[in-house]
Amino acid sequence: MTIRILIAAAVFSFSLVNSAGAVRVLDQAERGVELSVNQLTLPTDGSGALSFKTCAECRMNTHSVTATTKYLLNGREMALADFLLVIEEIRSTRTGAETATAAVYLDLATERVTRVAVNRGS
Repeated sequence: MTIRILIAAAVFSFSLVNSAGAVRVLDQAERGVELSVNQLTLPTDGSGALSFKTCAECRMNTHSVTATTKYLLNGREMALADFLLVIEEIRSTRTGAETATAAVYLDLATERVTRVAVNRGS
């Protein structure tokens, strides 16, 4: 009986060691761009476009949004209309515009916006 337990334990141990060396290939599905809220021009509806410049001398980048684009404020998803109101509020205060950051995530294959995440400064 103890030999069976020892053999089972040895087989189990070898299976753990073998799987630790396994290689996984992860595909990158999207890329992110970090901006200030003031660098971002948001769409007015769910099927419009979003634009941004990554620097003052850079060209304007324009990307399509779809009905599946997600809008997040401090990690909480919200409807575009509500998101636009919050962004307007952030931009109206000096400290809000200076401390809030935005991240735009683009699908690598289509260059469409998958999500826009804004973190409001403290």
